[in-house]
Amino acid sequence: MDKRLDTGSTADNLLIDYQFTFSLLQDDDHYYTAINFMATPEQANKNLDMSINASNNFNLNITWSLSSTAGTISGEEMPIVARSNIKEHRDSFSCEKFNFRHHHNITFYVYVSNFSWPIKIQVRRRDGVAHLMFNPGV
Repeated sequence: MDKRLDTGSTADNLLIDYQFTFSLLQDDDHYYTAINFMATPEQANKNLDMSINASNNFNLNITWSLSSTAGTISGEEMPIVARSNIKEHRDSFSCEKFNFRHHHNITFYVYVSNFSWPIKIQVRRRDGVAHLMFNPGV
């Protein structure tokens, strides 16, 4: 793990077809208020599948962005999913709908927030690499 003390964040990369469990059970973990990650498809002809479940309820927002797209601001995030007070979410981002073949720099941003401590959060990914961030509360 790459610990970034200057920002108070901790980052890690997930590999293709990976499952990761965040066990925020220690006293020091109660400062974490959100887990954010970016996911990029690795194969243009395969959907990007993702599931998130947790021991407590959480809020979930998922957006997507391209590095540059005609008609949009470069890097602008477009909302896909906004759910509150859930324990589980499964999604498949279609390689055809999001045109992975043409949009090589597409990135999905996943924001898991508003959870209570202690909590275990499990993220499963298929076909892609994710960059995860822990965000401590202010």
